[in-house]
Amino acid sequence: MKFSRIFKETKLIWPSKVNVADGTLSEEGGYFPQLSAEWDLAKNRVSSLNEFNELMVWAIFCGLHKLAIETLKSGGNEISIKNIDRRYVEYKFSESLKSYKRALRNSYVNDLES
Repeated sequence: MKFSRIFKETKLIWPSKVNVADGTLSEEGGYFPQLSAEWDLAKNRVSSLNEFNELMVWAIFCGLHKLAIETLKSGGNEISIKNIDRRYVEYKFSESLKSYKRALRNSYVNDLES
């Protein structure tokens, strides 16, 4: 399965925008209650799909969390999934995929342009 397909399917589970004004920054990163709530909802919605989509929910959350930190630091209060760093999402996805079965890992294709 290709990254672009998994990403496209899974991002539909997430809202297009998330308010992160409730976030707090720390030395370790940040905590965003609304984003965490959306992650919980996404995990519930993806349960009927496959392992790739379940893993992508986590990777997208990581990308949105990174974007939320950057946005809050620059004085913003809302993030959009269209502004997510897809390369970072792919990195988090690939790193997490390493702990899955070999057959699943071998069926994954990173089709992002170099």
